Amino acid sequence: FLSPSQQLVDAFFTANGLPIENDPTYTANGFSNYQAPDPNDQNATRSISNMFVNREPRFYSSITYSGRKWINPQSNIITDFTNSGNAGKGAIANNDYTKTGYTSRKHLTVAGWTTGRPIFTVIRLAEIYLDYIEALQESNPSDPDILVYLNRIRTRAGIAPYGSGAGAIAVPANMREAIRRERRVELAFEWDRYFYTREWKIAETTDTQIRGLNITQNAPGFFTPVVVENRVFQKKHYLWPIPNGEIQKVPVIVQNTGW
Repeated sequence: FLSPSQQLVDAFFTANGLPIENDPTYTANGFSNYQAPDPNDQNATRSISNMFVNREPRFYSSITYSGRKWINPQSNIITDFTNSGNAGKGAIANNDYTKTGYTSRKHLTVAGWTTGRPIFTVIRLAEIYLDYIEALQESNPSDPDILVYLNRIRTRAGIAPYGSGAGAIAVPANMREAIRRERRVELAFEWDRYFYTREWKIAETTDTQIRGLNITQNAPGFFTPVVVENRVFQKKHYLWPIPNGEIQKVPVIVQNTGW
């Protein structure tokens, strides 16, 4: 949870409701004096990378980036993840720093840390909508309910719906991928992505490389995405091996492929 990947950061839409790669107003280059649409983030002057400017509300609710005011409204701490910054790799001796240049902001409270037992949502309405429209997409891609319930999620999130009416944006050509992207950002940090990359059989592509910002550098080099970690995911990893002890008990059991 402490180090969101660059891939996740890039998956969030722009304020226009578009993927960053499809929005001509988006740029990852340069800096500006930008304040996130968050009352806690106002009246703080600093230089913000343009890759964090004019993104959708869920991005600002989920991600703490370098230059963002810390979540406690009683403090005036501006989070700095650059190498020599107050939360940077070079300034923290115990390795308790983000490995990607980002930290998760979702689920945090303004009241600070607690050792109690907070209430946590196991399943919520948006997840039910996403399950429903995914099932429709796979069984009947022309079902109008797909757009109805996908747009309920987007409207609640504060971004433009898909469609042809006023304020709407064009319906994506690849609706399956649009649904999966919506799920990724809507349910970020809700223990969902791990299981669905396996259900969709895409983990061989998505789970092999972690990208993030260059935490060994100060600005501007810090803001250049780099490979943080390489991982190995093979086809056999979609299923865990059956313990040999279990196979010895019941010899007719066939070991999962690849193990």
